[in-house]
Amino acid sequence: MIELAISIPLLMIVLAGAVDFGSACYVAIEVTNAARAGAQYGAQNSTTMVDTNGIILAAKNEAANILTSSSATAGKTFWVTGYPQTSYGCECSDGTNVQTGTTTCSCTGGKNQVDFVLVTTQATYNPMIPWQGFNKTYTFNGSAKIRVGLQ
Repeated sequence: MIELAISIPLLMIVLAGAVDFGSACYVAIEVTNAARAGAQYGAQNSTTMVDTNGIILAAKNEAANILTSSSATAGKTFWVTGYPQTSYGCECSDGTNVQTGTTTCSCTGGKNQVDFVLVTTQATYNPMIPWQGFNKTYTFNGSAKIRVGLQ
């Protein structure tokens, strides 16, 4: 009985830590997938490339568990203000002469111009249990850059 009385609370602490760590890992994956989904939407063609509202909506729809409010609620994840962010531009086929906010680049030496979409995501995770000695919040970042028409 004494061994059980000592081991059950320790087991519960280990289990709670594992669940909290797993939730944080899931949030990291979700933030990265949101960036990728937004970039994939924007990379469909030249019309969707400049559709910033559509790109942001695609990113947020991919990460439905991330909330838009910013209150610090245990176990919840919130978008950092101003995220997801999106930009578009063009570059030469070898990755040089990167220009953002335009679809006109000058490429020389037989290099072709390619357009791209860049989506950056950032969310804050509040752990379920305020572990002593650990951060009270964790920020996760995601980023995806896809060339238009080349998914």
